[in-house]
Amino acid sequence: MHSFQSGDFYVELFTPVALYEAANETYEQRLKEYNKQSKGRAAAPAEPEHRYEPVLIIAVVPKTKMPFWENVGAGSGNRGPVIRRYKTAVEKMRLLCGEKELIPIWPGRLVAGMGYSRGVVLADESSMGRYVYAHDALSPQCGKVTLQIFSIKDTEHPLEKVLDPSMVTRIWQDFEPYRKLQAQATATTP
Repeated sequence: MHSFQSGDFYVELFTPVALYEAANETYEQRLKEYNKQSKGRAAAPAEPEHRYEPVLIIAVVPKTKMPFWENVGAGSGNRGPVIRRYKTAVEKMRLLCGEKELIPIWPGRLVAGMGYSRGVVLADESSMGRYVYAHDALSPQCGKVTLQIFSIKDTEHPLEKVLDPSMVTRIWQDFEPYRKLQAQATATTP
């Protein structure tokens, strides 16, 4: 997984290779916890299925903040969990290969919602972006690759992040096995 921060957003780029590595890491961690604590009391964690689509997924999630007055006393034992609120929301996102906008297979905004975990309450809802691109959308031949994030706070002036060329190359390399399979299938088709 490739990740970075841009303004009030966290950005993650997922390829099948990155998803495979993340699934294995999560499984290994759960297995380690199971072997330490739960052996015999709970079912062992299931191995990941490893079914992946040959697509690039870009997720843009707004950061949260901890409002001071809502949390006064939260750390002193007088109150329950810490309250967090979203700083903004995603209006839309664009991905540029050079000067050309890449059209996603599936563009979308999802609800990033309320929740509670480990002493933290997420007290409001926002929207996050989840955009899916074809396996060959990004390549080193693009030259400059720019990600533009439009916030609901400012729909006219996007946050721009130029992706590091090494990140673009790594993403391209992650799809190399798929491109080879495609070429083989094309070569054997009469």
